[in-house]
Amino acid sequence: MQKALAIADLRLHCRESDFACSQVQNNRTVQEILSETSIIRDSITANNMELTDFKRHSSSISQQMQSQLTDLREKLTTAFGEITALVKQKTQSDSEMMQDVNTLQQNLSQKTYELEALKKSYSQAHQHLQSSLIQMQTLGDQQVLAC
Repeated sequence: MQKALAIADLRLHCRESDFACSQVQNNRTVQEILSETSIIRDSITANNMELTDFKRHSSSISQQMQSQLTDLREKLTTAFGEITALVKQKTQSDSEMMQDVNTLQQNLSQKTYELEALKKSYSQAHQHLQSSLIQMQTLGDQQVLAC
C-alpha cells in the first residue's frame, strides 16, 4: 500500500510538473506573441508616419504644380493676346501698304498718261516748228533769189 501511495504521489508530482512545464511553455508563447505584436505595431506606426509624410509631400508637390499650371495658363493667355494684337497690327499695316501701292499705281498711270500727252504735244509742236522753219527758209531763199 505504501508502494501504491508512493506511485500515486509520483504520478501527481509528474502531473504537477507537466502542468508547470505547460504553463512555462504557454508563458513563453504569450511573450513571443506579445513581442511579435509589438514589432508589428511599431512597423504599422512607422508606416503610418511615412504615409503621412508622403501625403504631405504629395500635397505640397500638387500645390506647386497647380501654381505652375496657373502661371503657364496666364502666360499663354498673355502670349495669345499679344499674338492677336500683332496679327491685327500686321493686317492693318498690310492694308495700308496695299492702299499706298494702289495710290502709287494710279499716280503712275496718270503721270504716264500725262507724259504721253506731253510727248504728243511736243511732237506736234516740233513738227509745226519744223514746217514753219522750212517755210521760212523757202521764203528766205525765194527773197534772196528775187533780189
